[in-house]
Amino acid sequence: MDPESLIEALRGTMDPNLREAAERQLNEGHTQVNFVSTLLRVTMSDQLDLNVRQAGVIYLKNMISHTGSDNSAGWLGILLCLYQLVKNYEYKKPDERQPLVAAMHIFMPMLKERFIQLLPDPSSDSVLVQKQIFKILYALFQYNLPLELINRQNLTEWMEILKTVVDRDETMQADEEERPELPWWKCKKWALHILARLFE
Repeated sequence: MDPESLIEALRGTMDPNLREAAERQLNEGHTQVNFVSTLLRVTMSDQLDLNVRQAGVIYLKNMISHTGSDNSAGWLGILLCLYQLVKNYEYKKPDERQPLVAAMHIFMPMLKERFIQLLPDPSSDSVLVQKQIFKILYALFQYNLPLELINRQNLTEWMEILKTVVDRDETMQADEEERPELPWWKCKKWALHILARLFE
């Protein structure tokens, strides 16, 4: 879906006379390959009306909420787009990162909740999603720790998640040479990167 059509559909969701057609257009468009990345760009655009941007964030939040817990490919696609969004702001000054911080206020709790749901699942699909969440967090924290997103409560919860991942021993059965290529090992590596960054 091209950005202009997406913006018009999001505007339409706010008009009771156009809502049904707009929602149908969004539901048809969200299966397209570039939909999530376009939606993220629209929600982060300073050039657009705040109501349109909020409609985009709500639609994306609902998409994430409705992505089935067993749909790892869907989750990975959404997370890859979110990762690219975070990477776009990675080297910006703190005052230039406000649109990202505003979006992450919505997405951080969802990422944490999803991670907690996945922790008991040792499958490689589950661990790949966990690793991608860690990569998002690392890119978010690497050069500038946004204190607006981190408080004592959620930091404690994330630290417990990080500790759980670091303490897992799924990789110990594999040969030492094979370990760096395993998703469990990569997930553990990103957990350690985040811990190192938080304790710098």
